[in-house]
Amino acid sequence: MTKQAETPLPFRGWRKGRIPVTHAPEGQATIAEMKGRLLGSLDVHGLVDTPERLERGGWVGSGSYIRGRFRFLVPKEYTHLLVENSSNELPFFRWKAGFLTSEDCRELTGTVTGGCPDVLRHHGPATTALLEVGSGYAHVRHTRPDAAPEDRHHDIINFSKGPFRGRVEIPGPGLILIDTLVRWKLTVSSSPSA
Repeated sequence: MTKQAETPLPFRGWRKGRIPVTHAPEGQATIAEMKGRLLGSLDVHGLVDTPERLERGGWVGSGSYIRGRFRFLVPKEYTHLLVENSSNELPFFRWKAGFLTSEDCRELTGTVTGGCPDVLRHHGPATTALLEVGSGYAHVRHTRPDAAPEDRHHDIINFSKGPFRGRVEIPGPGLILIDTLVRWKLTVSSSPSA
């Protein structure tokens, strides 16, 4: 298997920071990729900052005690991201960030694994998948960025304590957002759900 090129992470900071969002072209979703130090913890919120408007938005992602890179979806309405150190234990926590498009994300085919929050693409029909998560929380969501706001998101599963192994429903084409800080594995079925 060919190793994917790593996303450039041109934005850097420590503790708090503000990042201008580089949005994906029309028809694709914007994905933020970040990397922090192993013993740090950060939260990321959206921000709208234009000449006519300044407003802090909702939570879009987080990372705690993560060694690797992690990804999350950035809604189109945000012009910036606010990065905040959510741990007072490490006042000099450093981070790096960059942006990519949904087309750069891994495709959900066969078995996909990870140990950080991630975003996967699914182009296939509705199907079932076997989800395995270690001892921790997990929130898995299906999103269609091009859909109307009321139809955009569908929670697949949400729990506060693992471990977990079980079948989950993937409702069709879209992005699969995996928010967990422990090892996970998602194996898609070869046949669509009935």
